[in-house]
Amino acid sequence: MTVKKFMIFASEKDKALARNISQKINIPLGEMHIKKINGSETYIELKSHVVYKNIFLIYTVTQPINESIMKILQIIDTLKKGNANHINLIVPYLPYTKSPVTQEYITNTNLLARLLEAVNVSSIYTFDLYSPLTLSVFKTPIYNISMLKIFSKVLDERFLDKDFIVTTIDFELQKKAKEIASCINGKFVASESLFNNQKYSFNIQENINNKDVLLISNNIDTAKTIVNLASFLLFKGAKNIYLLATHGLFSGDAVNLLEKSVIKEIYVATSPKQKMSKKIKVVSKQNIICEILERVIEKKNIKRYIY
Repeated sequence: MTVKKFMIFASEKDKALARNISQKINIPLGEMHIKKINGSETYIELKSHVVYKNIFLIYTVTQPINESIMKILQIIDTLKKGNANHINLIVPYLPYTKSPVTQEYITNTNLLARLLEAVNVSSIYTFDLYSPLTLSVFKTPIYNISMLKIFSKVLDERFLDKDFIVTTIDFELQKKAKEIASCINGKFVASESLFNNQKYSFNIQENINNKDVLLISNNIDTAKTIVNLASFLLFKGAKNIYLLATHGLFSGDAVNLLEKSVIKEIYVATSPKQKMSKKIKVVSKQNIICEILERVIEKKNIKRYIY
């Protein structure tokens, strides 16, 4: 396949990112208008010819999430009606996948999978799925970019060889936390949340007195639990506390809570919010997405890169 057979489309929020990627790897940026009919219903108007093109659609999901999902489906359907060939969806935060795969929750995940199949998505690229079991729900090929890959530059520049304790209270994330500890030559220490007398408390299994601590999380939603955990770690003697969380959902008063918390720095890869605390640093997705596109175009092994 030649570069001429490809085209990039993006949500309004991702336009600047898509333009930079377009210029860097020399793939044209397609144009479309997302219109509102009667102030409520959405209409997608293509401004570019997409006949037989292989499309990369970059879309950062924002609140309200269900509206974002509907727009993604409408854009893909419009591209298909325009006779686009393959649609590669790059969606850093994939909705309805942030919780453990339980019987109740998997209903919504299954529905999302079926909707994306219905509009004939060719492949999906996403960041740091909470549970690997989610992959089994999708018939469409789905590629999960690992937390280590997403934060590799931050880990090297900010945390490598600085004697950090790495911990998480989430059992699902212990393997990732251990990998990150190994990557920065730190030490993983197990911690847990406890529920007694209608209240949450925490426990950490080793002495962290006068140690810097790196907390690992998949997402930050209300931030209440992570802020309370950080306060507990400070009480236990931690010197400085940092937080690495792939998805900054930041619902409700989360940003304000984090600003007032004892956490020194917070790194996220995705966030629907524009204005945030100076503590919160959103890492660039540009190089990761560029490499995904280049590997797809050159037919290189994508799994070797992302896991």
